[in-house]
Amino acid sequence: MKTGKAANRPADAGEPLPPEAVAAILKQGVDSRRAAEGAPAFKPGDRARARFHSPLGATRLPRYARGHVGTVEAYHGWHVLPDANAHGAERAEPLYTVGFLTKDLWDDVPSPRDMVFIDM
Repeated sequence: MKTGKAANRPADAGEPLPPEAVAAILKQGVDSRRAAEGAPAFKPGDRARARFHSPLGATRLPRYARGHVGTVEAYHGWHVLPDANAHGAERAEPLYTVGFLTKDLWDDVPSPRDMVFIDM
């Protein structure tokens, strides 16, 4: 039977937000920016390889980009890493927009100059 509730909810998950609180939180917004903890490793124009890993659980790095090389298009400063934050650990890392040629990601692309941009 489908109830709309998780079948196995972690004991330490806390109480869910009441529906009326969600709209207020979304309206207020949450700032993920954090103070820099060092110099960024890359600058726009640098080539960078996306990490090739298969962590347990969700990750913000799409599987199709893992292990591929792209070009850093922008540096956005330090931000909370959503992958760690989802597990209760607030950890900041540099955030970049990286562009990948679609022909480097997939074999059957209609236009070899098309690109995919990923914030990572």
